[in-house]
Amino acid sequence: MSNLIIIFSALIGIIIGDAIYSTIVKYRLKQWESHIERDIDGIQQGRQEFTVGNGEIALLMLHGFGDSPSVYKKIAPALAKKGFTCKAMRLPGFAEPMNKYAKTNMDLWLEALDREINQLKQNHKHVWIIAHSLGGAITIKYLLENPKAVDGVILLAPLIKVFNQCGSLFPTRMLYEIGIRCLFITKIFENYIPIDVNNPEEKKKYKIFCDRFIPRNIYNELFKLIDSFKGKEDKFNVPMLMILSQKDKIIESNASKQFFQKSSSTHKRLIVLENSGHVIPLDYEWKEAVSAILTFINGAY
Repeated sequence: MSNLIIIFSALIGIIIGDAIYSTIVKYRLKQWESHIERDIDGIQQGRQEFTVGNGEIALLMLHGFGDSPSVYKKIAPALAKKGFTCKAMRLPGFAEPMNKYAKTNMDLWLEALDREINQLKQNHKHVWIIAHSLGGAITIKYLLENPKAVDGVILLAPLIKVFNQCGSLFPTRMLYEIGIRCLFITKIFENYIPIDVNNPEEKKKYKIFCDRFIPRNIYNELFKLIDSFKGKEDKFNVPMLMILSQKDKIIESNASKQFFQKSSSTHKRLIVLENSGHVIPLDYEWKEAVSAILTFINGAY
């Protein structure tokens, strides 16, 4: 009987804690939202998709987790000056109000990517994808199913596996598994993932243009996505440039390296940056990334 009392008390404690945390997060979300400016479509100002350049080769750019097209504010104009059309797309749900954000999923992301590729193909001779972090995972999933859809891909710190201790004392995947089993009331989490940008000026700016609150289903979809292509590395045969950070605090770089090595792409190159964090498109070595992208794409024709 005593064991049952202990279990029952623990369950009551978890439920009460869950309810309290959910209430606190909703309050903090309301306070944060009161300072956010949105356009007529509900997109947070400064985080809308954009297109620069006008060339026969189109570069479709995908952002990562909790991010937006603004992560390409440096790379896109630089590549546009070199003769490319650069389209930085926004994944459905990101930078939108919580009621819409909570309804997005992996299928909608893949559909959006497919739609953007087909639109670019109508007016461009070649189409490439540049994808960062979660955008890289989405791209891998898509190209495993549609290997001929684009000419090639540039993966910037692609999310193959989450860093084991991403802003926490415990393994990230463990926290997720515990959370989905113990938290029944909480549907929104405050984002405590560290801002992994070494450049202090960009770090301050980047924090403003990240999702401060993340709906529970985004985490569900993230792990569902990366689990979907485990063991399929050898099926990936698209021309690929992968650029990683040596000291990435968000993803497991070794897992990304293993994906690269096991892939069957015949035209591929791996670069590891020494002075950049996870957000390669904005960090100290973004110009080196641009140079590598130019060399790789031009070398394909």
